[in-house]
Amino acid sequence: MIEGINDSTTLSAVYAFLSGSIELPKSDWADNVSKEEEEAILEGLKQESGGKVKSHDKILEKHRKQFPHLKL
Repeated sequence: MIEGINDSTTLSAVYAFLSGSIELPKSDWADNVSKEEEEAILEGLKQESGGKVKSHDKILEKHRKQFPHLKL
């Protein structure tokens, strides 16, 4: 993955991090979730606990049939 970085600034930051010169900023992704996103997550968890979910494989199967020209 590192070999694929074409941006010198990003590459310098990766090198500095790997060499121990800097630390990545510590943050909790949940601190940046909007109220609407939080409600959507909670709704999804509610649906999951109620058995109203489909497996990833089932969704892929459906969409492979619907869009056979796509590589899913």
